[in-house]
Amino acid sequence: MASKSTPIKPKGASVPANTHADVAEKAVQKGWESELKDRIHEFPGSAEQFIDTLLPNATPFPDDDDIDVLEGAFDDYAPEKGKELSGYPHLISGLRKLVAGFEESKRPHIDSEHRTEWKFPFDAFAHHHHKTFPDICVSFPGEPLVEKSWQSVAMVMEAKGGEEEDPFPRDVNGEHARTIAQLAKNARNLLLAHGFLAAFVVGVYGKTIRLARFDHSCSLVAPPISLARGQGGVRLLKKFFWHFTHPRVGNTVVGADPTVTRMDAETQAWVISELKKSCPTRWREHTREVSKGRIMEIFDEKTGRCRRYVCYRALDSNGRLFSRATMVWLALLDTRKFDGNRWVPVSDSSTLNRPRIVKEAWRQLVRMAETEIYKRLEEKIPAEKLFGLARMECGGDIGLLEYQWWEESRRLEAARSNTFPNSSHNTSDSCYLEFRSTGSVWVQADPADLVREMVVPPQDCFPLPYPQHQTFSTRLEDLARYHRERSHMRMVISDVGRPLTEFGKSKRLARGMRDALLGHQLAWEVAGVLHRDVSLGNILLVDDPNEDSFFGFMHDWDYSSKTLDKPRPDNEIEDSNTFKERTGTYYFMALELINPSDTTAVIHLPSHDLESFYWVLLWVVLRHTECIVEPRGITGRQACADMYRNDEMGYSQKHTWLTDRKPSYINIPNNRPLTTLMNKLHEMVSDTIPHRHFAGVPLTYDAMLAAFDEALEMEGWPEDEDWIPCDLTNDFDHRTNVAVMTSIPAGYEDRSEGLKLRSRTIGSSNFSSHGATPSSGPPSHAPLSVNASRSGPVLTAGTSNEASPSTTEPPASNATSSRPKRSRDDAGLVTGQPDLGHRPRVNKRSRQSATAAGTMAPPAALPARSGGGTALPDESAASAADPSAAGPSDGKRQPSQSVPPLRSSERIRRLVEKKAASGSGSGSRA
Repeated sequence: MASKSTPIKPKGASVPANTHADVAEKAVQKGWESELKDRIHEFPGSAEQFIDTLLPNATPFPDDDDIDVLEGAFDDYAPEKGKELSGYPHLISGLRKLVAGFEESKRPHIDSEHRTEWKFPFDAFAHHHHKTFPDICVSFPGEPLVEKSWQSVAMVMEAKGGEEEDPFPRDVNGEHARTIAQLAKNARNLLLAHGFLAAFVVGVYGKTIRLARFDHSCSLVAPPISLARGQGGVRLLKKFFWHFTHPRVGNTVVGADPTVTRMDAETQAWVISELKKSCPTRWREHTREVSKGRIMEIFDEKTGRCRRYVCYRALDSNGRLFSRATMVWLALLDTRKFDGNRWVPVSDSSTLNRPRIVKEAWRQLVRMAETEIYKRLEEKIPAEKLFGLARMECGGDIGLLEYQWWEESRRLEAARSNTFPNSSHNTSDSCYLEFRSTGSVWVQADPADLVREMVVPPQDCFPLPYPQHQTFSTRLEDLARYHRERSHMRMVISDVGRPLTEFGKSKRLARGMRDALLGHQLAWEVAGVLHRDVSLGNILLVDDPNEDSFFGFMHDWDYSSKTLDKPRPDNEIEDSNTFKERTGTYYFMALELINPSDTTAVIHLPSHDLESFYWVLLWVVLRHTECIVEPRGITGRQACADMYRNDEMGYSQKHTWLTDRKPSYINIPNNRPLTTLMNKLHEMVSDTIPHRHFAGVPLTYDAMLAAFDEALEMEGWPEDEDWIPCDLTNDFDHRTNVAVMTSIPAGYEDRSEGLKLRSRTIGSSNFSSHGATPSSGPPSHAPLSVNASRSGPVLTAGTSNEASPSTTEPPASNATSSRPKRSRDDAGLVTGQPDLGHRPRVNKRSRQSATAAGTMAPPAALPARSGGGTALPDESAASAADPSAAGPSDGKRQPSQSVPPLRSSERIRRLVEKKAASGSGSGSRA
């Protein structure tokens, strides 16, 4: 169920109601100031060069107007500061005169909408964003402004009465920050509503005009032009509108994605007819905003071809402007045929068109493309062994493809002229090579190899000055900022699911988490891929599982890292530089990553991801089951509110949860298996924390899987749905983001994304004491946490806003049948659960004890799991030969010799036994 922000209410009659609203507004404004800092740049050229460079047009501008007549269009416009509304009619009249001579199919409609309240482009996420009031709206060429929505607007203009209100190039944190934020919000909404590659907005300050171009990297603002007579600004403004409506690529406006088509009425009807045939879960609800969908051509790197998908429901929308801007859609493969005039359905309807997930994002050039991770998983893991992992149907980095096409065109042009292509902004070989996007590896490729490997579109020459699916705006202003550029990528995921917070039955939740954990293990041990962002939205439950499939799976590999080959048996990472950047969704990150114990670089290990599994499960159980947290006797939702209320206290609250003298433990009435699982995991995670003479025991796959398997085999799971909605009334329940904390050599920090993610918690301060600024808090369900700010109820596989999910739990006898037997196959693939002991970071005093509880290389063969866990063959012999080699493969914790008496886990057991003996409370006890 989607959690909505609670209206701000006064604490008492003596406190004005708008006091709290003012605080909230200031927090939002502060967030935008952080978002815009160092991202607004003046274009390095004249206003006319701005138009010629950033708005390439197909039809030359007919510069044949009578200047006196042209400049007279704004004679009646007499702006006055504070009285903008009175000037709107004359301003709009002048703008309409500029475009009156355009042919009808290219003439935009211009009107004032300042009295209209405009919501966020997608209703499902509107409650996470403030409404806006655009001053002047510009339609698409040849289309009227009938519908008052972002889907009908191509450009927005904001007007102020005084020229002194021009906010550029002033600091975005100054008095004009709100004015810049207005333009930025409009640009963000245009980018999301239409899938624009770049959005243009115009600021009118008195008779001064500012043209601005926004993409997901930065904004470029043209030098000011004036509407006053004799200044030439009116001519330039008309030229701007002409270029904007006559794009060289595409058939709508400059900045629109030529691989995207807006949803027409015929396509909407086709989507509904296809869904009626297959009847996927909640399909009627998913078509409520089908008119806001779009048709995408998705480039497939494997085949070098594009495939059409009809995206009919937005499942996730990243509301941040300068970010990866991740969009996640439910989509259908477009099986229609083009008859030369229109797309028509095929007569053969024997094959059902099942929904897929389409994900698009703008990755940083310094980051590896997510498609590379999916290709590694596909290459290393045989299809029949793939378990608990999402599968990519097709996809590719269209920005890299387009860059290669652009680069090859320049190379051929240089070869013809025997000189390097001239460019006013990029003239050296080194600058030329910096436009290359190869993820985390920057190499100079041989042009001949490039031609053989790339798939070049049929045109001989790239038609634009610069690529548009790969941003270039930051480099135009400052080449040293190339790391801020982004590349556009799309992919199609075959697996569709729902968020953990819609589990229905708690046994399904446990099975889904267990299967996702198996998928995480498979990715690391076989493919050498570490996820590094195990979070609420990155684990999904399969919508309609069968006994032979997995019930939960991992997806969203944006922040993952991969080794050069399969990881070494001792789980050491050879190339550790890639793993030194600690990433994750803040509230689910391992304690050691949030607060390193010393100043040395922390390597993000699999054990850290395993701890994140616990925090994710804890979050869901506290909020969506009828659990009681003992010995305080409070509800799980109260405990969750206390733990995550204050970003700055996040680490200390989690640490206290694990190590308090009166430790907290969970009691779930009438659910003994889940109670047992939660407290067992609590014990295991608390034992990872070193103190005094105790080195701490790292988490292992075997130990955690044994805990899940033991619980799943227990009797006592509820037969009926035991999911409950979250009824928190606190204002801490916000979106999830990714907090990226770097502990690598200086100079790389600026390349990292998310160092200053804003928090939407009212009155909270930046989480600087532990080396990071936290992301916004997680929602009750934030499917598909694509590692950027989450904007509402979304998922990678069929999200719903229904208050009560409807799921069908398989018989208890099939509790573990969905996981195939795991062993080493003939090809040498490890398909069991080898014990990977992850080395804890300890001081000298505890190093010896850490070794005693250390690692053991996986055996030559592994038997299938049975009962509570996988026993390692010849374990006793191995321990006798080398005591240090005996890892905690049986799931038991192995502390050092000098363990302080009565650890927290032992206290929990005694408290549980005491409470059960006294007969107080109700329900089963662990």
